[in-house]
Amino acid sequence: MHWKFTFEEQPMLLYADVSGDLTKEDIAKMSIEGIILARTKKCQRFIVDYRNANLRGSETDIYETSANLEKTGLARTDRIAILIKHDIAAFEFAETVSSNRGWKQLKYFENEKEARAWINE
Repeated sequence: MHWKFTFEEQPMLLYADVSGDLTKEDIAKMSIEGIILARTKKCQRFIVDYRNANLRGSETDIYETSANLEKTGLARTDRIAILIKHDIAAFEFAETVSSNRGWKQLKYFENEKEARAWINE
């Protein structure tokens, strides 16, 4: 697994490009690293691109990760767009799980243009 963080200035956001095989433990580690980096610039917008990654784990892992976002250091005021390449239905349910737990600013997308439009609203 590999990830690369890039700051974008207008609007201020942290873009995470993720590739390779990825477990929920890798996601937690990457999230913490990215959030610490983002906080150095007072950044509250994130695009996480998993389209080149192979997520290893079960649907339960997806829901558990979505339900426990505060453990990574995210705040409910952060705006997070997550890009995925397939199986949007499983991720839409994860989005519902996180929303039911108060995370209203997290959304999954297959299309980067749509993710960028949403993050800039």
